[in-house]
Amino acid sequence: MKRASLLFAGAALLLVALLGFTGAAPKTSFDEARAAIAVRRVGHELLRAAGDSTTPLPPVTQPAPATYLLTFPGAFRFRTDSLVAGIDRVLGSSLPGADYIVNVLEQPSQGVVFGYAMLPSGQQSIVPCLGRVQPEGPYSISIQFRTPAPFWTGKRLLGAGAGVLALLLLATGVRSVRRKTSPVMEEPPTTDAVPAMPSAPALPGLALGRYWFLPEQQCLLFEEERIALTGKEAALLQLFAARPNEVIDRAELQKIWEDEGVIVGRSLDVFVSRLRKKLEQDASLAIVNVPRKGYRLEVV
Repeated sequence: MKRASLLFAGAALLLVALLGFTGAAPKTSFDEARAAIAVRRVGHELLRAAGDSTTPLPPVTQPAPATYLLTFPGAFRFRTDSLVAGIDRVLGSSLPGADYIVNVLEQPSQGVVFGYAMLPSGQQSIVPCLGRVQPEGPYSISIQFRTPAPFWTGKRLLGAGAGVLALLLLATGVRSVRRKTSPVMEEPPTTDAVPAMPSAPALPGLALGRYWFLPEQQCLLFEEERIALTGKEAALLQLFAARPNEVIDRAELQKIWEDEGVIVGRSLDVFVSRLRKKLEQDASLAIVNVPRKGYRLEVV
């Protein structure tokens, strides 16, 4: 009977463990409201990047669970890589780690003219057609977030499976003790199972015009070309990329060159000139000098 008691205790622990690791917490109205605010901020930043900081945005709607529709007051044109970078910058800071799919819809036909999937949770992101310019037209943007499986569904399924497993283990243990039979030898695991192929890692970094900027690797990718950056060039470009179309004060930029309170001459102007040279293959990017203020990275 001692063996039966041990089997019963083990089955009970297994049942509790399976129920404890079931699914994810349900999505709350707070999460939905937070996502809607982040999507509205996307619209604000896209209009601001286009030079419009006054036109009010229509309300964000939710046509389906975890899906948000962003509409605009007028027609506009966009470059695909700039759109990807702008949305990723906002959602990456507002909803870090969220997986989402973006579709740009032409109105009123609702046809998809551009779309991509950003999957920072570990799968490979799908971002096609970078570098293309979409003609001016009435567009809306649909953003769909990945949602976890409903909590109650997973709990019932795994709970039922764990309960059946516990009963089978208990019945097997009791029958074994009563009959005083030798334990059944387990069959060796089969080796003909096909191993799962590892998914390719998502490419880190961010889109910058037709370039792909990798700050940690200190380089730019342009089509098949890899352009190396120095540490200070990468730091400077990262600061520009975080605030496109915004004048950044010269004193703030010079902090990159501070070394125990000492700033080296005209280093800022030299490195800006080098960055301009490395970005010259994309006419939609330009680092512009604003007299007596600083510099601005213009992204068309």
